[in-house]
Amino acid sequence: MIDSSVLIGCLENYMFLASRGGGLRRLSYPGVRGHVSGLAQPLTNLVGAAGSSEAIPERSVDEVFAEFGRLRLPFLWLVGPHGPEGMGARLRRRGMSPFQQLSGLATSDLDLPRVSAARLHEVRPDERDRFGAVLLDSFELEGPVLDFLARYYFFASTLRSRNYLAFVDDHPEPAGVASSVYDPESRVAVLAIAAVKQQFRGRGIYRDLVQRRLADAKADGCVAAVVHAQSTNLRGCLRLGFREICQQRLLSLDQPA
Repeated sequence: MIDSSVLIGCLENYMFLASRGGGLRRLSYPGVRGHVSGLAQPLTNLVGAAGSSEAIPERSVDEVFAEFGRLRLPFLWLVGPHGPEGMGARLRRRGMSPFQQLSGLATSDLDLPRVSAARLHEVRPDERDRFGAVLLDSFELEGPVLDFLARYYFFASTLRSRNYLAFVDDHPEPAGVASSVYDPESRVAVLAIAAVKQQFRGRGIYRDLVQRRLADAKADGCVAAVVHAQSTNLRGCLRLGFREICQQRLLSLDQPA
């Protein structure tokens, strides 16, 4: 089993993989990493600690707030176990507020039995729009955010990823989608996103999407997988054999119009 600190690092690194491609401005202040998309969407502008337990000088925090203030862009700050102690309180004193609570989970058992609830098909480049349409139908994501995720994560030329469509019965349109992104520094797969349309939930499709991604990750040489879970899917992930290894928080700051 890979050490938990490495797995936590994979979860944190995944959030910043968008910076590896072109088109985004990287933040480069002492102790801080992040990217600026230029979009007025907080999910596309992210900041966090540059390394494990690395100190973040107050001057760096000043520079981050000043930069996003000049650009009038909202942004998120990832607070996790590898960041400096008390970072959340420092940011709240500056006006940041809770945006999302995430549980980080991991498993080294990549042999999950399949229930065969759906026919799974790996996405071709020309099926990217079909993939995105299911995400839009399943999540409260705005179009610009979805385009950002597709360009810099799921279909990024600088990352190794695999994307899937799920079909059921005789329905011609996909019932679900899922994506895996492989960590560039380790043999770990990040189960990046999965969505099943409302009318097809409760049939085991989500489990099939997890099983396929784990099996493909093992075939590709991975020895573990990690996933971010919210309260809505935490219990389901635990039932599938994942164990909780950390808690992460996203804090947000809007900018005045």
